[in-house]
Amino acid sequence: MALSKALERNATVESLSLVDCGIGDEGAIAIAEGLRKNRTIHQLNLYHNRIGNQGATAIAKALECETTNLQSLLIDSNDIGLEGAKAIAKALKRNSTLRRLEVVEKGTFDAFDEEMAKMCWVWFIPPFFCTQSFWHPID
Repeated sequence: MALSKALERNATVESLSLVDCGIGDEGAIAIAEGLRKNRTIHQLNLYHNRIGNQGATAIAKALECETTNLQSLLIDSNDIGLEGAKAIAKALKRNSTLRRLEVVEKGTFDAFDEEMAKMCWVWFIPPFFCTQSFWHPID
């Protein structure tokens, strides 16, 4: 997909906002592929895009890559279920750059919160919880 290739080659854009673009899982997967090779994007806003578990899982896999320098990910108000929320929560164990995350969907909040609580000692020092956002203090 063109967006994936553009992200792979990007060396200048640091913030990408695709709010309410209807990209769905296919678009999220393409973005995730591009993020795996991108060190420049620091902020990504995918709010309200009909992204489901497949797209969220692809984004989670990108978060696990050492080449990803993403610091802020806004992916709430999508169609992410328990599977996708858990994939993102687990990806945070390997990610050292993400400082802001908004991901929780209706019906998945408790499970996501539980998954985060299991690994809080790994990622949050100390944990900050702000409604639907998780914050990691910048040293």
